[in-house]
Amino acid sequence: MKAERYGVKEIWVAGARQYILWQQDNGEIRFADYWGNWVDTDPIDLRGAFHHAVAIFRGVSGDAITLDNAEIWVDGENRATHASGSWSPTDLTAFAIGYDVAFGGSYFQGQMALVRIYNRALSETEVSEHYEAVRGLLGP
Repeated sequence: MKAERYGVKEIWVAGARQYILWQQDNGEIRFADYWGNWVDTDPIDLRGAFHHAVAIFRGVSGDAITLDNAEIWVDGENRATHASGSWSPTDLTAFAIGYDVAFGGSYFQGQMALVRIYNRALSETEVSEHYEAVRGLLGP
């Protein structure tokens, strides 16, 4: 994805009442369920160039979210730094790319070149392979 703004909440992918991946207005990237349980990164400025981002949870509903089972990868590097709560998704009622289908708000301001959703957690090797496959395409 290639962001046009920094310092504003930007929704990337949202599965209503299940999970959401977004950049917060303070620049942190957060992957969370809709009940306030999450993993996030330190602030990252994603403006000006395309970036590869991947969010992973390697657990089941009810598991504590830790840096051992929840990851946020940006440009081939696991950047997750903080985690809180227990994963508590509910039934998926809607899904959107670039918009929060549960709470509304603004649309993502930028570009997304490729979005993939998996029904399983990718391995570190798979994340690296995906990043290497698209890295040359992520120019400005």
